[in-house]
Amino acid sequence: MKHDLTQGNILRSIILFTLPLLIGNLMQQAYNLVDTYVVGMALGSNALASVGSCYTLMTFLISILTGLCMGSSTLVSIYFGKKDWNVLHQRMSTSFICIGFFSIVLQIFCILNIDFLLNLLHTPSSIFMMTKEYLSILFYGIFFLFLFNYFAYMTRSLGNSMISLIFLSISTLINIICDFLFVFNFHMGIQGAAYATLLAQFFSALCMTIYCIKIEKIFSFSFQFNGIKEIVSNSLGACIQQSIMNFGILLIQSLVNTFGPVVMAAFTIGVKIDTLAYMPLQEFGNAFSTFTGQNYGACQYKRMEEGKKKALQMIIPFSLLTSLCIVFFSECLIHIFSNDLEVISIGSEYLKMEGNFYIGIGLLFFLYGYFRAIKKPSVSILLTIISLGLRVVISYCLSPVFGYTIIWLSIPIGWITADLAGFLLLKQLKPG
Repeated sequence: MKHDLTQGNILRSIILFTLPLLIGNLMQQAYNLVDTYVVGMALGSNALASVGSCYTLMTFLISILTGLCMGSSTLVSIYFGKKDWNVLHQRMSTSFICIGFFSIVLQIFCILNIDFLLNLLHTPSSIFMMTKEYLSILFYGIFFLFLFNYFAYMTRSLGNSMISLIFLSISTLINIICDFLFVFNFHMGIQGAAYATLLAQFFSALCMTIYCIKIEKIFSFSFQFNGIKEIVSNSLGACIQQSIMNFGILLIQSLVNTFGPVVMAAFTIGVKIDTLAYMPLQEFGNAFSTFTGQNYGACQYKRMEEGKKKALQMIIPFSLLTSLCIVFFSECLIHIFSNDLEVISIGSEYLKMEGNFYIGIGLLFFLYGYFRAIKKPSVSILLTIISLGLRVVISYCLSPVFGYTIIWLSIPIGWITADLAGFLLLKQLKPG
């Protein structure tokens, strides 16, 4: 089912398109949180620190693939707006072959270089082997992650945000059930949590692939050299932006690891709660990007301008409400995942310090989505460099003096500075 976002009520169209994305991401975060809960309660703080370290690394690797898929899907949404079906299908099939090949190379590299990656993260010796066991299983799911994300982004760019939600919901249920079975019932330890995730990823990838190729038939395999430059330009831009963002987070994780397993565990829980809290803002930004892309392709610039105003009317109050809830319930939220009083104290401090400023990340997602949709990914890259660059520089320069607390404070500083730069550029750059 395809939805034309170039027609109808703007805010209603964006919200209806956002809801399946939001629910789907909630489901995805749900099994990340279940992993955290099961591992934390059944296996202790060291296992929780291992999962946290792996989560940050996997997020970085996934961001490379999702960035490529996201960039390609932006082109698809533009050609959907233009109603140029021939070029649309050419771009889709060519990008699939290119990104699919890259994902296989990435998977092989990660499997062969686990020790190198863990040493790069300064993984403590006390949890090194446990972390390696967990990652050695997860790395086999990289190609599955590509398949699901590629077809999910393509169907969303055509205005169908529902089908990926359906398959993701089922795979989340599989993951949760297997988590409890493998860890609590079969006593498989941290490997059980990894196998549960791998099985869920395989299911969602298989279902999305079959649906797009055999049922909807929106995809056909044909490699076209024509248009590769356009695909590379958009895909690489989005990939670099996503990679820089998550590479910065990876550097922060490496720094956090130097403060020991307790801080690592607190950071692990805090980041996952954090991600869940501002995830609706991220999905709204993605939906706004699809809306903008389709209207950009249709040359409906006035509708795009009206869309910007409506989007900001949603983002600002939601961000403020989310901040209020997270700050007020910070200790209770951390306590759900750990009974360690020190972990609860450090984790709630993290949420209170940066949770007050979700409006910063909300506006940043808005800017990312807009610039990506008007084929100016370089601006998104610049904003990411500002946001993450400041965060990394402040953290590494000042944490030896002020401790890990400065790492938490550096987050909103990066967000707000990037927002200021983004809105200055927004006034100058025109979509046409």
